[in-house]
Amino acid sequence: MSPRRLVSVLLTTLMALTLPVGRPPALAAATRWHVSFSMRCDNTPENESACTTLWGDSMPVFGVATTRWVWSESDVLTLETHGQFVEHGTARMTERVPHLGPLCDARIWDHGFTGTCRLVYTGYVVIKPGKTGLRDFWGACGTSATTTTYYGAGHVKKEKELCNVITTLRADTLFPAQSGSWNTKQYAALLKLKSVPPGVTVRLAVSRQG
Repeated sequence: MSPRRLVSVLLTTLMALTLPVGRPPALAAATRWHVSFSMRCDNTPENESACTTLWGDSMPVFGVATTRWVWSESDVLTLETHGQFVEHGTARMTERVPHLGPLCDARIWDHGFTGTCRLVYTGYVVIKPGKTGLRDFWGACGTSATTTTYYGAGHVKKEKELCNVITTLRADTLFPAQSGSWNTKQYAALLKLKSVPPGVTVRLAVSRQG
């Protein structure tokens, strides 16, 4: 689930994470989840802080006037063992940065571009208390390597990692492990934002499927 949310992951700690014994029965029984998330920032210096908070980390274009950043993702999480889920996801990142051309590989997390990059990825996820005040999905390291494949800018680029970039660079995904849907105002409230400036929109939907 999406990026640059953590620069380092402690492998031994994350691999040991399991669901607490006292978890609610409904959560314990869940074996499959679907998450759909989209976010758009028509960037200005005034909305940089809100974009960073809602995304969970900074992006190069946040706060840069006349640029646009759009992200959408769809993830299916399937229980593997000991409270750890295997994630299969697809995402699209679109940016508009004047005077910059297309880009679609791991550099999109650190550089601006103009165009659309599509990503297909696998990863690992666990559930534990998070910044939303609820139990969130957290990126984790798995027992085998995972991949992110970038489609765009005239090529296909496959990256193989022990800890998938989408799920682990943002430790807490900020997605509650709770069925429901949140609009911009509701999602901002989860993250203790009192208001969201113009040019920022968010949509999140989470459903339990097993």
